[in-house]
Amino acid sequence: MMSITKTVKEHRKYFLSGKTRDYDFRIDSLKKLRDGIIRNKEKIYEALYKDLHKPKFEGLGTEVGLVLQPLQINSEKIYKDRHATALPAIQKEI
Repeated sequence: MMSITKTVKEHRKYFLSGKTRDYDFRIDSLKKLRDGIIRNKEKIYEALYKDLHKPKFEGLGTEVGLVLQPLQINSEKIYKDRHATALPAIQKEI
């Protein structure tokens, strides 16, 4: 199993490569996130009920819907600024 330190370093290296700054990459990632949530929402509802005893309607209103609504309505607006800047905290080495 990969250590947490190694995983973080690999993710940081990928982030610093600049691939995540591309507008199309970010929009595609948001769409993949939205599609993954939609595809797995029944499993999410089951887990919310099992772990927190939240009924399906509450899971929709407080978890799934809370994430899906902005993704579906504003996915093209969320990253309107095509010139994302790197976060200083992410650039620090472990």
